Parts: sequence; structure tokens; C-alpha cells
Amino acid sequence: MNNTPSVQNENKSALIWVIVAGIYIISPVDLVPLFAGDDILVGITAGLNMIQSQLKESNEALASLVKIVKFAILGIGIIVLLLLGLLTTTIVQLFN
Repeated sequence: MNNTPSVQNENKSALIWVIVAGIYIISPVDLVPLFAGDDILVGITAGLNMIQSQLKESNEALASLVKIVKFAILGIGIIVLLLLGLLTTTIVQLFN
């Protein structure tokens, strides 16, 4: 197990992101009100970031795979949230 300062800093950074994500998930403030998708996206991304950080010590190839999955989920999630925003705006404009 490699406990170099950079690995320890990366693990601390991942833990901080998980804590911040947990606070965001339980807080009443949402980017997209009445839709849990943003909370789920934040939670999954923070969790995958923590897994990636832990895997870097033991299995670099698997850590790279988790990184790709993390960014794919994040990209798809952002696209879905933007499409929902566009759909909501279109519906509001339609009935005005």
C-alpha cells in the first residue's frame, strides 16, 4: 500500500467530496426542485470518486475504468437535467 503524501491528499479530497455531496443530498436546497435526479447524480459521482481514489493504490487499470464510468454518468446526467429544464421551459411557455 502506497501512503505517499499525494495519495493521502487525494484520499482526503475524495472524502471531502463525499461529505459535501452528503450535505447537498440532505439539504433542502436543490438545483432542480421537485426532482431527485440532481441529488442522485451528485451522490453517484461522489461515490465513484471515492472508489476511484481508493483503487488508485491497488489497481490502476480498474481506477481508470471507474474514472471513465464516473465522467460518462456525469455527462449523461447533465444532459438529462438540461433536457428536463428545456422540456419544463417549453411546457411553461406553451401554457402562457
